[in-house]
Amino acid sequence: MREREIIENLQKEITIPAIVQMKADWAFDQIRCEEKRGRVYHKKTGFRAMRAAVAAAALVCGTVTAGAAVYMNWSKGMDAQLKATNEQKLFLEKEQIASPQNTGVTDAGITVTAQQSIVDSRFAHLSFKVEGYPLAEGKEPCFESIDVTVDGKDDFSWSGSFFNGITSDENGNPVFADGTPLGDDWTEVYVAEDGSMEFDLSLAAGENEGAFLNAPIHVEFKNLGTVDKAAYFPDVTGTWALDFTLQGSDQIRLFTMDEALGDTGCYVIEAEISPISLQVKYRMPVEKEEIEAIDENGNPTTSTVYKEPPVFMGVRLKDGTLLPYLRNGGSQGFEDLDAGIYQDTFATDHVLDADEVDALLFMKSTPTGEGALTEENFYIVPLP
Repeated sequence: MREREIIENLQKEITIPAIVQMKADWAFDQIRCEEKRGRVYHKKTGFRAMRAAVAAAALVCGTVTAGAAVYMNWSKGMDAQLKATNEQKLFLEKEQIASPQNTGVTDAGITVTAQQSIVDSRFAHLSFKVEGYPLAEGKEPCFESIDVTVDGKDDFSWSGSFFNGITSDENGNPVFADGTPLGDDWTEVYVAEDGSMEFDLSLAAGENEGAFLNAPIHVEFKNLGTVDKAAYFPDVTGTWALDFTLQGSDQIRLFTMDEALGDTGCYVIEAEISPISLQVKYRMPVEKEEIEAIDENGNPTTSTVYKEPPVFMGVRLKDGTLLPYLRNGGSQGFEDLDAGIYQDTFATDHVLDADEVDALLFMKSTPTGEGALTEENFYIVPLP
């Protein structure tokens, strides 16, 4: 294996830990976005990887929005995923990006029902209602294993978690669903007033763009219990297998440009905006650097990786509104190492109208103290 391939493979292995550590150190950069509100994607597997996904997504949850006759009754988790206005909900439903689902199965006295899907060519967000499980106070629910296939394939990544009654504010800080701060003695709320719980699942197509559109999906949950300190405690033995068809839209606006990000040597050459996701491509020098990391035994180690470009954070709207905390899980890396083409793709936590987007925001600096991010903290790339 060539040295370049070794570095690429190594960087893929340490990407998530490195980003998580950065987010812990940077109070206002993409760490807070993905750690507190976003998702880290994992391949399908049993409880161990599922627990990692649940832990990474523990603060991904939603706000309460009453259903209305003009649009379907969105789940709390899906409300939190996209923070959509009534007009935006109508738009997503008209374009079949957001669709109701009503497929359910009962086993061991517990019913799991698919209730909503939100899909574009890169991401799919799914909401499931779980009824009949008497969760003990102070406990965190967890399925022991989950299997997900789309059109019979599992060549994508996914993450999932039970909705816990917490969302995020405009600065990326976790708050209760009604917008009040968490305080010092906050607790997660998994059980709704009707006694049900909600499980939210997000899928990332990766290199297989378009794979989720109008595709059959199979989701199989096995066994239900609780989790504490990375340990699963079994309670109910059962299997809940659901089959339904995703809809979605490949609606995307493409922008081409050649804009320098200050003196970093990086140039933004392309941007794609869908109502629920963003993707940018950079042209940049390919340079190696040494970083400190922690190995699987907890020991410090040094690794060689390729330097990353300034982090793509969000967008500025034409009315001057900054949306710098849009990241809601995704992937980044070199698309073409020889040409120095780097790609960053992520789901958004707001619905976007490409016609209203004025510019792209890339991290340049962090504010001092507890100050909010302003335009001075970004490299700003106007859209052509």
